[in-house]
Amino acid sequence: MMSAVQDSFYVTFVPLISFGVLFGIAILWILLLAFSLYKGQKGVWWRCLAAGLFLLALLNPQSVEEKKAAKNSVGIILVDDSGSQSLADRAQQTELAIKRILDQQQQQIDIKVIRLSELGEQYRGSTMIGAALQQILRDITTTNLAGVVIISDGQIHDANLFQQLRLSVPVHLLLTGSSKEKDRRLKILDTPVFSLVGQQITLTVQLDEVPLTTNEPVNLHIRQQDKLLPNIMIKPGVEQKLTLTIDQVGQNIIELWVDPVDGELTALNNRTALAINGIRDRLRVLLVSGEPYPGERVWRNLLKSDPAVDLIHFTILRPPEVRDTTPENELSLIPFPVDELFVRRLKDFDLIIFDRYYRQGLLPRTYFDNIVKYVEEGGAFFETSGPQYATQMGLYTSPLAKLLPGKPTGVLIERGFLPNISELGRRHPITSGLQQPKEEKPSWGRWFRQVEVQVAEGDVLMTGAQNKPLLVVRRVGKGRVAQLLSDHIWLWSRGFEGGGPQAELLRRLAHWLMKEPQLEEESLTGKIVDGNIEITRRSLKNTPITLQVTDPVGDKTQHLITPNSDGLSFIRLPADLPGIYRLQDSQFTVLVANGLSEAKEFSDVISTSTIVKPLVDQNKGTIIRLSDYPNFNWQIIPKNRDAGGRNWFGLYAQDNFQVIGINQTDLLSPYILVVLGIIATFMAWYREGRV
Repeated sequence: MMSAVQDSFYVTFVPLISFGVLFGIAILWILLLAFSLYKGQKGVWWRCLAAGLFLLALLNPQSVEEKKAAKNSVGIILVDDSGSQSLADRAQQTELAIKRILDQQQQQIDIKVIRLSELGEQYRGSTMIGAALQQILRDITTTNLAGVVIISDGQIHDANLFQQLRLSVPVHLLLTGSSKEKDRRLKILDTPVFSLVGQQITLTVQLDEVPLTTNEPVNLHIRQQDKLLPNIMIKPGVEQKLTLTIDQVGQNIIELWVDPVDGELTALNNRTALAINGIRDRLRVLLVSGEPYPGERVWRNLLKSDPAVDLIHFTILRPPEVRDTTPENELSLIPFPVDELFVRRLKDFDLIIFDRYYRQGLLPRTYFDNIVKYVEEGGAFFETSGPQYATQMGLYTSPLAKLLPGKPTGVLIERGFLPNISELGRRHPITSGLQQPKEEKPSWGRWFRQVEVQVAEGDVLMTGAQNKPLLVVRRVGKGRVAQLLSDHIWLWSRGFEGGGPQAELLRRLAHWLMKEPQLEEESLTGKIVDGNIEITRRSLKNTPITLQVTDPVGDKTQHLITPNSDGLSFIRLPADLPGIYRLQDSQFTVLVANGLSEAKEFSDVISTSTIVKPLVDQNKGTIIRLSDYPNFNWQIIPKNRDAGGRNWFGLYAQDNFQVIGINQTDLLSPYILVVLGIIATFMAWYREGRV
């Protein structure tokens, strides 16, 4: 919108030659005229006139007439439309205030209404007025800004940016909400990020009430995972210690809440939740090597490199069938403690590894039965097959056949081959990503020995020579079993033909066997990131899965997801509310905690002017509570007046213009000036020629 057109006139010069040359000519003429005056020559004033006329002709004076229109200033109305503004009647107050401002629109100021939600996704989970103003002012020059009006409940989360705003116009706050609001808020002050499984943790919580009218304790409800724990009493305004026991590996979801108080703004911040990661204390691994061989130390080096693993490793150096007349008391060896390991201490181990072990008469049949029972009750067993596995000495002829997925055919393949990831292996977390997705031929080195087997039960993750099974995993009862049908993985660790990912493969395999949650082949996980819930579904199948998401207030949404070629599907949803989000499909139910630290909008909801007041005072603005003065007014004010009062605020009309037309003409014709200069020169010559 433009106001009335105004005319302005001024004189300018458009020199016919550059100013540098003109300046040099002028200096030269001045020196010559000064010399003439000094000598007292006749006609010197005619010479001065001629020089002036010639210089004026070269300067080429122009008259300029401009048509200018006054340019309207811009008044910014920044509207907080975040979550807390939906409480009580704040949204209605906001819309009525916007309407009243627009109804009083004046010619010299254009009102521009900008809502936080229009500025980008980063403004969804919190009220960032400082960042919003910085973003807006990049597109508006300060000389054209009439002022800023913020409509908000005053709960601003980036007040630290206010000092960076350099504004020379008034900033006003139209405060929504009421001065009589009350609210109850539960918050967690201190909590550990992780804990050992089976150990106790201590949480520090506090209940705040605004206004605080009583010190009577209230019930604090506690739920761990889906289990309700006994209530405790908590006093408002007093820090309270809670002691809980972490009872599972992985995420342990703890939800805390108190009952709402009559008339409070919202019950959303009466509850909070947190996730504590449960970890094992020490992983105990028993490694038994049937005989020394070049790859014996691959497993040992891998397990010893992990400080969280306690490893017991035995190598059978002198099996019973080897005849050796050396007396035992002269051997620097210890006897194999079979009773201690396979009877009394077997259940103490998290993983048992047999590396090229075969039936050597050291372990009675009952000990193999103990291992089978150990696995069925939840233990983990891994077998690396040597050449003996293809013979009658192999472990498949023992009771361990109940566990082992590969039934030997009696064929031992001894020629070079490239280990390959199977189609199923590309989706399984043990082997997913080890081989490039579109890589037909692996880039790692060859192996040279493999036991041929038939697999009736289990998942074949890697194949070898003639596409025969190479790595097979299987679940037995509550436990897990894995079998590597070659003893040549040590070639990768030695870097043969470029080596291979043996360390990562064996690490994943060991942790899968010990039921690490991140390596489950069928899993549903969720986490809160930047105010959103990121959900990951892993599956060995590629069929669509229906996922149901229930938010903390009970609203449900359904989403159809399909795992990709890596077995993963991913979805990102906004998580605006504090509390527990429940993720559910046909197989899993998972709880995700969104604590108050991730939901700033509802952590503190009482309407306040305290946070914005420094910015308003710094820019000579005013604060108007809309519940007290709904019929406020605004007006244009000069810069030397107060910018507001109890029920009004003012904006500056900046003195800015926009040129809409220019008319430029010669003030004096250069030709006429040259003719006059010639006449003056002739008169100077005539005057000098007279005696």
